[in-house]
Amino acid sequence: MDEPPLMSDVTIMLLGITGAGKSASGNTIIGGDRNPFKEDFSPVSVTRVCQSEQTEVDGQSITVIDTVGLPETTDKITDAQTKIDQILGCAQHGIDVCLLVIKLGDKFTEEKCAAVKIVQKNFGPKILRHSIALFTHGDQLCVKIESYLSHCEALRSIVDQCSGGFHVFNNKDEDQSQVFKLLQKINKLRDKNGYERYTEQDYNETQDKILLKKTAVKGAAVGAVGGAAVGAITANTGQVPLAAAVGAAGVSDLRIILLGKTRSGKSSTGNTILGRTVFRVSNNAGPTTRQCLHERTTNGANVISVIDTPGLFHTSLTEKHLKAEIEKSVVMSAPGPHVLLLVIRLYSFTEEDKNTVKWIQENFGEDVKRFTMLLFTGADQLNKPLIEFLQENQELQNLVDEYKGRYHAFNNIENNDQAQVVGLVEKINNTVEINNKEYYTVEMFKKIKRKKFMMMLKIIAVLTLAFVSYRMGRLWQPVTCVCK
Repeated sequence: MDEPPLMSDVTIMLLGITGAGKSASGNTIIGGDRNPFKEDFSPVSVTRVCQSEQTEVDGQSITVIDTVGLPETTDKITDAQTKIDQILGCAQHGIDVCLLVIKLGDKFTEEKCAAVKIVQKNFGPKILRHSIALFTHGDQLCVKIESYLSHCEALRSIVDQCSGGFHVFNNKDEDQSQVFKLLQKINKLRDKNGYERYTEQDYNETQDKILLKKTAVKGAAVGAVGGAAVGAITANTGQVPLAAAVGAAGVSDLRIILLGKTRSGKSSTGNTILGRTVFRVSNNAGPTTRQCLHERTTNGANVISVIDTPGLFHTSLTEKHLKAEIEKSVVMSAPGPHVLLLVIRLYSFTEEDKNTVKWIQENFGEDVKRFTMLLFTGADQLNKPLIEFLQENQELQNLVDEYKGRYHAFNNIENNDQAQVVGLVEKINNTVEINNKEYYTVEMFKKIKRKKFMMMLKIIAVLTLAFVSYRMGRLWQPVTCVCK
């Protein structure tokens, strides 16, 4: 049996459509004159089977796996399926990072996003936690990559789904600094994932789910007819089927809790999600939400529940009252929320926001992170792409990294634009899938509450013992007799 790899060892998998530049990128990473991966300008895939090569970059052992080109449409996936199955055989101990290779300069359409859909469908949502979008032909760029992405919604969508962000390669340039920079991003992503790898077991579990869906195809077809009817009714009204989007994840009752400091825009966000004004919003400087409020919207059999909460660091509520309301929000969402939306204003990230993040982790526990998504408000004030704004604001970027790239932005001024809501729900669906449809439970919250209570009792016991010891020491202190 082979020895397991060291934590410093990195296994990289290259995926992309035919002609994207996978083999050239692999050769760039390997470096030198080896060029082990065959590359050629051809309309058909040059790489016929998966190939694995090793190198050392800056003292770090690197394994690069080149793969067969994916089809540009999901209709042809069966042709490549057997070769996709070979990939994990080349990575016995799992994959650290998946580089989704995309060629710049081509007209990038929604159809070409099929490669990402194929990757997610066949490897499961978890693969995106280990993914970086690698753009090739960077030498053809006439503008900054951020500006290029801002004009291409399809590419921006891919970058948003990849937890590791993006990188640009000029495969004609032998300058290895571009490889060093890529490796830095890879190591940052590995650290974010706790050095957990995507394994063959993860792949097999996804394939099992696909098989189960195929065996239940008749039942699914019946459900699709009903769903189509609902969709047709919604289309006639001109409304975006928000709740229908929830059902796409297989969750018929999506539960959301809104958290954030006072005046962050929680109530406005709740109204935008629900598509109507139900939570009170005020232009005054003071807080408007003093207790938890629970509203829902429905579409057919699907329900979206939204719970608005008082602002943390509320100016008029005591800490005890605030904690009671937050606990009530978890109970109101029973059996528990699928996602907690941490609402933050883009242009006013303060020390209070940082304390809000700490407060949530202290009172909900460290495990709450995987159920939390950042929701930035004030998107109407942006004069540049959001991804560029975040990169220029290190504190916000660090926060996004801490929550593994789970974020969305709202323009609550245009609260009738339900497209931004559907975008949010799709991201929530992805999080729900990654969490295997688990949710943050009432019991998790109570467990943290008990843990804090026991910790307080221990502190009281230690202080009491110290005080008693001190008093006993004084009581039994030897008396020195001073004789005249």
